[in-house]
Amino acid sequence: MFKSRDDAMQFITSQPTKNVSTIEIVDEDTGEIYISVGQKFGTSNLCRRPSKRLTTREMIDNAEYEYYESLNDYASSFENAASVDEASAIAQDAHVGFFAAYPKVDEWMMWLDLDEEDIIQAVNDIVFEWVCPS
Repeated sequence: MFKSRDDAMQFITSQPTKNVSTIEIVDEDTGEIYISVGQKFGTSNLCRRPSKRLTTREMIDNAEYEYYESLNDYASSFENAASVDEASAIAQDAHVGFFAAYPKVDEWMMWLDLDEEDIIQAVNDIVFEWVCPS
């Protein structure tokens, strides 16, 4: 049976997930098979399942990992400075670009109990470390 994606999704998600399909449902435009004969409705790629909910600890761990990876990634994009004064000047304004480049900053602040000043200081410090001549 050929259906549009929306019609197929509506039909498949209206069926009990443990029931087995007696028909094959194929996208009328792309030919993608949404469900085959004998396949449980719950295994279709169109069947909506609740996503796994992460624990608070997992959310904090994820935020911490993303935050530190982003700090290092961002800082590594800066060139080495010619002098300590130049490195200080670069680091001083680096947080502006960090906030623009990483929209998850607000989420990280919430999960890691940080405020804007903490982020600004961390960005300035790590960028200075990356660009400061040794």
